[in-house]
Amino acid sequence: MFLALVAAALAEPYTLEAAVAAARQNAPDAVLLDARRELARGDAGVARAALLPQVGAAAAYRHNDKAIAFANPFDPTGESEISIQKLDVASASVSASQVLFNGAAFGRALSAGHTNEAAEATRDGAALDLDLRVAATWLGARASGEVRLAAEEALKAAKSHFAVAESGLAAGTVTTLALDRAKLAVLDAEQRLVDATRAEADALGQLSIYVGGPAQVVPTLLAAADDLPAEDAAIQAALAARPEVIAARAQQDAARSGRWMVAGEWAPAITAVGAYNYTSSPMFTDDPASWYVGVSASLPVFDGGLRFADARRVNAQIDIAAANLARVEASTAEEVRAAIRAEQSASTALQLAHAQEDTARHALGVAESAFAVGGATASDVEDTQAAVLNARVGRVRAEAQWQMARWQRLRLTGRGI
Repeated sequence: MFLALVAAALAEPYTLEAAVAAARQNAPDAVLLDARRELARGDAGVARAALLPQVGAAAAYRHNDKAIAFANPFDPTGESEISIQKLDVASASVSASQVLFNGAAFGRALSAGHTNEAAEATRDGAALDLDLRVAATWLGARASGEVRLAAEEALKAAKSHFAVAESGLAAGTVTTLALDRAKLAVLDAEQRLVDATRAEADALGQLSIYVGGPAQVVPTLLAAADDLPAEDAAIQAALAARPEVIAARAQQDAARSGRWMVAGEWAPAITAVGAYNYTSSPMFTDDPASWYVGVSASLPVFDGGLRFADARRVNAQIDIAAANLARVEASTAEEVRAAIRAEQSASTALQLAHAQEDTARHALGVAESAFAVGGATASDVEDTQAAVLNARVGRVRAEAQWQMARWQRLRLTGRGI
């Protein structure tokens, strides 16, 4: 455990902003999110490509084992011949096509575009969730460090009190029981320090996973978040900007775009085509080059009910997307309300924690002064010292909970930390 702390002390120090930025680059979750976004972009590109011009080129060379030719019956001189197969044949061609109308392909491209928008929004939402997890880990490491410092101070005070008790026992002013109590207080403080050190090491280890290497926390003061909007305004902001809502709306648009695909399946697909060919063996013509242009149209006459099945499937997808959007909007509104309540509760708890710590410190000062003049026992001082440590730890945790509640409220309105 102590070796882990030594390694952490040599690691790179991170502020909250630096830890979040590093996690966006190095965390496995972030890499996975980027890969999924690229997959959606690729699917959208494939769908769009079907509507764009298609150009192809080909070339070939062939050596035959024999040449085949016969006399030209249309040549009265009998000197010319018609070649069926030459020994060496080279050919090349260029072809091009352009979709003039294809409702199904247009619907697929439109749906893929909206699906890509949903993937982008989903990635943004997941990135905000990752930021929040990193912030919670960073804040936990920071709070663990403060708890460790408090445990070190408590151990120092317990050892000092034990030294006083030893002197008092030698002078006959302190009993053996009081000395034993002071020794137990030292052992208890040492155990608290061990637990706090382990908790800090665990938190720093978790942070290192996010940032991609050994890390420690810069114990900077956290600025209070800006004043947040009231409940109704916060809900409206969340419905407008929260990535999950944006993704659900894009998914609904993607489902609706499927209607274009179904409608297009009942219309002919029209394509313009053209090609230019060259060959060194023109067969029945002396011109080695040839070309053609044209328009083709295709329409399935009987498909076994496939188009009717597609229509039912698309209508079901639209209903599912609409229900999902309604669910996301309702849950978003309730989550915002819950976050506001949690922030208010955390703020009240923080105020109480500060008051408890102030009271405990005041009680410790009174107990130490009374003990110095014989007006309080050693156990009174030990109890108030323990109360100060507990109050300080409670205040540190209350600060972390309050800050997390503020960040969670920001997250629910689509804003980053």
